[in-house]
Amino acid sequence: SVVVTGAVDDMRTWYSRAAVVVCPMTTGSGIKNKVLEALAMERAVVASPLAVEALDVRDNVEVRVADSPTAFAEYCCALMVDREDRLRLGRAGRAYVEREHSWEGCAAAYDAIYDELAVRPSTATGAPGAKRELGAPA
Repeated sequence: SVVVTGAVDDMRTWYSRAAVVVCPMTTGSGIKNKVLEALAMERAVVASPLAVEALDVRDNVEVRVADSPTAFAEYCCALMVDREDRLRLGRAGRAYVEREHSWEGCAAAYDAIYDELAVRPSTATGAPGAKRELGAPA
């Protein structure tokens, strides 16, 4: 059956009950956290191209990418009856999140950015690292 919930307090409850998570987004930009959350919970995801555009996921490997209402229906129906394929997508999606979006990996990326900024001289007057002549106003 299909359940449309509207706003909920904790998506984990709903993801854990879902065999397939559908993300038919047609507007927006950037990473869609709902897609990452569903992948992290090992759910099979059927998503629009826009929903996964900022993610390095592959169609029929970590997610199913549907570019039409017909494709959404076909992929969802196929996954509902093919438990092994559903589980395969879920496992691959979870592995993708662990590999590409772990807390440790994100923290290391930020650390590298901060390290670079801390040693890079700035050309802005008064900015940290900016070089000023002695006696020049700050």
